[in-house]
Amino acid sequence: MIHQAIRDGIDRQGLSCMLTEYESQKTYPLKGLIQSIGIKNQEHSRVEYSRFGKYDESQLLFIFNAPDRTINYENAVVCTENHDRYCIRNCKPYYYRKEILYYMATITPCPKEVSL
Repeated sequence: MIHQAIRDGIDRQGLSCMLTEYESQKTYPLKGLIQSIGIKNQEHSRVEYSRFGKYDESQLLFIFNAPDRTINYENAVVCTENHDRYCIRNCKPYYYRKEILYYMATITPCPKEVSL
């Protein structure tokens, strides 16, 4: 019950994304939520201002429902429906009992020279 409620919530509220592995070039559609993470080192900060306040784009938190396949998340790129590309830095599954509820990853904007 909890498992399905969380997965449905991410599917309803999340962005449509495409996850691509570097080595195999396989793509996986998924839904996820992206939010900014505050960092203390302002040297690497990219602060943007919007009507909702300021946010930092240097590191973002990505919460998503993953496909049931084994994917090398440390070697993957996420492309959103707005064609923004992000490199996955850290990815961990979060469990409820023995089932994976969702994955949580730290992502950073990809440099322009990275192309798939």
